[in-house]
Amino acid sequence: RGDVPQDTSWVLEANIDDLAPQFFGPLLQTLLDAGAQDAFLTPVVMKKGRPGIQVTVLCSPGRTEPLERILFRETSTIGVRRHRVWRSCLDREIITVTTEFGDVRIKVSSGLDQEFNRMPAFEDCRARAREHGVSTLQVHQAALAVACSMRGDR
Repeated sequence: RGDVPQDTSWVLEANIDDLAPQFFGPLLQTLLDAGAQDAFLTPVVMKKGRPGIQVTVLCSPGRTEPLERILFRETSTIGVRRHRVWRSCLDREIITVTTEFGDVRIKVSSGLDQEFNRMPAFEDCRARAREHGVSTLQVHQAALAVACSMRGDR
């Protein structure tokens, strides 16, 4: 729990203004499945005032070329920008809590000799909600309450 670990990552970016919107969701999943640390979309205004989407991919040094290939293969981009960034990352631990709706995984992030966050896994909350006919929010709140009540128990 001491210092926050740092690493070097790469950011890949491509601006796209001529691809149908339904392609972007599967693109993000393909990038994540191929080892991207993160992938996201940002609306941008491009030359001549055209609306576009900037695809941003964060990846480890060894993943840049395969992820660039995906960007070229799955989009209409003709260029990908690449630059190195330094990240500070908190330690992460997964714990499981038992709620009235069943078990839910909780991601606990910590570093610098303190805990920063406890966050229920959304997919677990959604699954328990469906099983019990309640809202996902209700399960999320129940899981968070249990997780926060355990703060000193680890």
